[in-house]
Amino acid sequence: VRAAKIGGRWISGKADDIAKAEKQALDQIAHNPKGPDLTSKPIGSVLEQQRIKRLDNVKGVIGKGNAKDGLVVGGVEFKAIPYDPKVQGGSNKAGHVKVFKSEALTDQDIKNYAQQLAGDVPLNQVRPGVYLATLSDGTKVTLRSASSSNELTKARWTIDIDNNPSLREITNKKVELKFR
Repeated sequence: VRAAKIGGRWISGKADDIAKAEKQALDQIAHNPKGPDLTSKPIGSVLEQQRIKRLDNVKGVIGKGNAKDGLVVGGVEFKAIPYDPKVQGGSNKAGHVKVFKSEALTDQDIKNYAQQLAGDVPLNQVRPGVYLATLSDGTKVTLRSASSSNELTKARWTIDIDNNPSLREITNKKVELKFR
């Protein structure tokens, strides 16, 4: 080969010169990733950052005067079904129970989201259909498939977030995220 196109420009010369130019292009790519370099960070800190981001999103969704009505799960925003006293099965009036039209999510997507809310503390099955993680700050994240309101809300899964210091700024009640 006498010439090759590398990094959008033509390089000509001997095979060694072309190989050297290709190596330089690969090094340049390696030093300019499209996102933050997380390889040097301990896995726990990455999971903690993700947990905080998810809780901030939840914080924006709960409460009466919530700033937004969408919860981001798996990179997709799902809208909460608003409270309506004439139509049962939606979010509650106080704002700490939100029901989401999330039929597009798989059960695994919802389980992954619950795990992200728990950070690096694993969700352990405590009985069939119920998983619990107790965090060091006292927060309890529960993922459950059973609910007394299943008939009304048509929820497949509910994530309870109880005793979270950040969410306590908005409500002192257990936050319930219900996924249809």
